[in-house]
Amino acid sequence: MFVYQVAALQEAVASGSGNAVTAKAHRLKCSLGNIGGWQAYQLVCEMELMGLRNDLSWADECLFHLTAAMEDIVAFFAQPNWAEQAEDGATSTRHNEPFASHPGNR
Repeated sequence: MFVYQVAALQEAVASGSGNAVTAKAHRLKCSLGNIGGWQAYQLVCEMELMGLRNDLSWADECLFHLTAAMEDIVAFFAQPNWAEQAEDGATSTRHNEPFASHPGNR
């Protein structure tokens, strides 16, 4: 699912359409928020804002970092004990970790 959403976001950036970037980033943002991939979530939030401003000058750099963050998410869920680690992360105060608790959930 995420692979297709990231690919759609990449295509939107390549098209140069701020509206398309906003729509694709918003969809991916919602999915990432549901699983707690906060680093990727923050990057996609920034991309959504770029689309709203119709300023995609940093979009390629964000996509680069988003790809790395998505690889972290895939690696996290590939671990046999990911559920325990996610539960431990829910009480973490370090928000830069992929599955630390969201600041709004305190």
